Amino acid sequence: MALLRFLYDSHVHPLILLFLALLTPARFAAAQEPVLDASHLDNKSTTLELGIDRPGPTYASIVLPEARPELCREACFNNSPKCKSFTYIRPLNSGSHAVCYLKEGVPEPVLDSNAVSGTTQAPRNAGLISGLVETNLDRPGHDYDSFELEDARPELCREACLKSADNKCKAFTYVKPGNHKGWCYLKDAVPSPVINPWTDSGVINAEM
Repeated sequence: MALLRFLYDSHVHPLILLFLALLTPARFAAAQEPVLDASHLDNKSTTLELGIDRPGPTYASIVLPEARPELCREACFNNSPKCKSFTYIRPLNSGSHAVCYLKEGVPEPVLDSNAVSGTTQAPRNAGLISGLVETNLDRPGHDYDSFELEDARPELCREACLKSADNKCKAFTYVKPGNHKGWCYLKDAVPSPVINPWTDSGVINAEM
């Protein structure tokens, strides 16, 4: 367990981590204290940051029974306040398993197409959850609407996306104030994330 956490925090390739985990699956799973409970899953408001890793202070690892990042999110919420954030690593082939990493802090986001992350910076049932905002990330492309916000808060952009007619909005990007209070771009698809210190983004509805 300690070796796996060290390798993960050292940015070892996920395939190697999954291979090591599969060598002793029963012992690996039995050693976990975190609670897995999917009873509070919410498909509309989710704290999932698609394509994002948050490498850092891992205190527990779980081989998940299903390849669903929501299970990792729920494990983190169920083990708060100790768990502040989480990273889910997708299975890389049909014979591997998804792995969930629970963290005591909130590490900086890093782009990784095999990962899904999130934080518990607000209650999971709150209308707006700050963990849904991907800080310093842009998702360029697929804009269908844009407008200036009344306040310089990325949560307002996310709220506008959530309230879109016919669930058209799948993602958003908020441009931080310059000569405006804050600008919001609504998107009808989920573009790939790009690091950008002038923007925050988020995903509202996407295939996992």
